[in-house]
Amino acid sequence: MKKLFSIVLPIYKNELNIPVTIPYIIEHLDLFPDYQVEIIMVNDGSPDNSYEEMKKYQKQYPELIRIASFARNYGQRAAVNYGMKMAKGDVVGVISADLQDPFELFPELLKKWEQGTALVYGEREARAEKGLGAACSNLMHRMIQKHINAGYPKGGFDFFVADRKLCDAFIEHDTKNNSMQLLLLSLASSHESILYTRRKRTEGKSGWSLARKIDQALNIFVTYTDYPIRMIGTIGAWQLGIGCIALILGIVLAAVLKQPVLLTIAGAGLVLMVSGGIWIVLFLIGEYNYKNLESLKKMPRYV
Repeated sequence: MKKLFSIVLPIYKNELNIPVTIPYIIEHLDLFPDYQVEIIMVNDGSPDNSYEEMKKYQKQYPELIRIASFARNYGQRAAVNYGMKMAKGDVVGVISADLQDPFELFPELLKKWEQGTALVYGEREARAEKGLGAACSNLMHRMIQKHINAGYPKGGFDFFVADRKLCDAFIEHDTKNNSMQLLLLSLASSHESILYTRRKRTEGKSGWSLARKIDQALNIFVTYTDYPIRMIGTIGAWQLGIGCIALILGIVLAAVLKQPVLLTIAGAGLVLMVSGGIWIVLFLIGEYNYKNLESLKKMPRYV
């Protein structure tokens, strides 16, 4: 009996992509001779006519395509979450609707899943698009790898296949402020990657703006690491130490050299000490809040 492979496409501002992507996927279903395939599209409150296009193809291929639509925009991760919930497959594949990720790579991802890997993702070795947005994305991925999870790929990922059990665990533990990638990596019993080059978008304009990328980066670093808080503590400690040295040095020099003007060094040192003390207090408050946040998150104690 053939296993079922569910392909999930989160949809946002893909009105021009859907008429290209869905026929392309259907034409290439012969890539999966050992699987039954279902296509699931979740409209993430897209402001264009994406949902109308989705309904058109679902009506044309009712046995193959299932669709859902959010009342408003909740974000890509919410669309993936609900797509996984709708999926009936033994294994679920997630791919963007703009075909920037190579659909033809799915068989290789599935082959590794068949060998027992719970999460297999396409790792962006390079990307065709350039500019400030791409540079910010690359910087964010490197920072996540350095400060949050050393196993996180440098190019990030949102093109992957996941075992049914992993999808169920993701649905259970996903919250509003999670990172889809970090949560999947933390829940997966095993994971592997396949390198690829991300293509340039040919139709439409991405809804993943620079502002949304910055917001996502801030959300990840606030939710997953206390590194920014510890940086505040480090700065405060340095200021306190330098201020203490300057205060003592200014007083001693003024007394020895009989130059009252040197007391300004002591004054500057006192200002640094007070400022450093404030930074340290902020650090302690931040640490308390972060520890409380960790307690409130739905992250499992073990997998």
